[in-house]
Amino acid sequence: DENFYEIKEKLLGNAHQSLVDTTSLIKEEEVNASIQQIEEADVIYVYGVGSSHLVAENFAQKWRRIGKIAIVEKDAHVMITLITGNQQKALFVGISNSGETKEVIKLMQLANKAGCQTMAITQFGMNSLSEEADVTIRHVRANEQLYRSAATASLHVQFYVVDILFHTYASKHYEDAIDRILLSRKAIKDYND
Repeated sequence: DENFYEIKEKLLGNAHQSLVDTTSLIKEEEVNASIQQIEEADVIYVYGVGSSHLVAENFAQKWRRIGKIAIVEKDAHVMITLITGNQQKALFVGISNSGETKEVIKLMQLANKAGCQTMAITQFGMNSLSEEADVTIRHVRANEQLYRSAATASLHVQFYVVDILFHTYASKHYEDAIDRILLSRKAIKDYND
């Protein structure tokens, strides 16, 4: 029976604390290793289930805007065919808050067997997904109720991790990133006119 003001303050407090805690967990060497994987990849496959799929969509959209080929796919069977049929230097990014989502783990294992570089975005601590990945970017274990209706704080921190990766990458490739962002923005504007 909480009122509107109590609800918004609690949500703000949880989100703020999760972001602060994640900031302290993220290691520069892990971010730099992830950036190197992205730089070297000709194609990036991104996969997450449920709320983590929203983060996967966000990840792919950001890198497509600056000229990387980034493919996100909801259907695991389609992702399997993409990974196994790949002839390019590829990176597979698996996103799972718990690190125990079996579909993401199985695709990570398949990507490893197919010769892809692998990256995990998951919560702090050892879990099955981080054990399979070449590089893991860890975020805080968000303070959410076991019987929540949807991911909230965990979604915020996953988006935040993607933003850190993206902005770090873009700052290292500033001129090219800006040119590509402006080019895509102009193309969208021209399309809409």
